[in-house]
Amino acid sequence: MANTLTQLKDKVTSSDQYKKWEATNQNNIFSHFFTQINQNYVPTTAWDIAFYNTDSEKITVFTINEANEVVQKNTDDVFKQKQSQVHELKLTKETLDFTDSIVPCQKAIQESFPDLDPLRGNGFAILQSLQNDTKEEEEILATWNISFITKKLSFLNIKINANTGELISTKEHSMLQK
Repeated sequence: MANTLTQLKDKVTSSDQYKKWEATNQNNIFSHFFTQINQNYVPTTAWDIAFYNTDSEKITVFTINEANEVVQKNTDDVFKQKQSQVHELKLTKETLDFTDSIVPCQKAIQESFPDLDPLRGNGFAILQSLQNDTKEEEEILATWNISFITKKLSFLNIKINANTGELISTKEHSMLQK
């Protein structure tokens, strides 16, 4: 999918819509791809292609509609922790296709949350660059960040190295106050 993702990104960045936006929005980095998925890992929305403006600290999202046209969706504040930094996403020939991230995600859920797997509902998938907190040295990794909501009102979050398919982390986040 790196080729598919690269093609999507290239379609956006070569479009008149993007060029018009970029002319008045300098200092942007490519930040992520996003799509909603169902419990069977099937995308239910078109891929969002997002760019982070380092000056305004806002994200602008583009998508490709059903007519195969590039559409600017919105510009919003970044959803991140205050101390977090948005890193540029660099696609390489090693970047895994979303479909290639499914098997490691399924395995991680079965091993870490076997009782919750049948309770999984819809979720989302994001390909982004994140700081790897599991290593001592600072390392920025292209990461598939896949989350599902469960019927017990929690989020299952699986992070997978997008270049190797190796599991980075698994977490369950309750949506209920304790």
